[in-house]
Amino acid sequence: MTLEGHLDCAGPEAAFGYARYDGYGDGTIRVADLRSYGSSAPTLFAEVWQVGLSHEPFAVCVVTDYEVRAVCFTVAWDGPGTPVVVASLATDDPLVARSIMFVSDRDGSPVCGFC
Repeated sequence: MTLEGHLDCAGPEAAFGYARYDGYGDGTIRVADLRSYGSSAPTLFAEVWQVGLSHEPFAVCVVTDYEVRAVCFTVAWDGPGTPVVVASLATDDPLVARSIMFVSDRDGSPVCGFC
């Protein structure tokens, strides 16, 4: 799966990341996956993932601060022989309007750049 787009933010000391929301618990973001903004806006991004699929839909959001979701989408799959369905999701949808848990062995979190 490839996620690409841009953020109208910049700043060398700031970072954004990708939070995954499974079920109805907190979203998770690996601090190792944080990305730095560009030195000038817009900041372009393109991430490619191999995503292990289950029959349970999940969501992914680009996050620019602790609770700021810039864009979100859902991923669903009904099993072998069926296509993976990716769809836009409102950033305030109940599936993603939850806290973010950072998974890491080092410090870090998404921090908003100057927009």
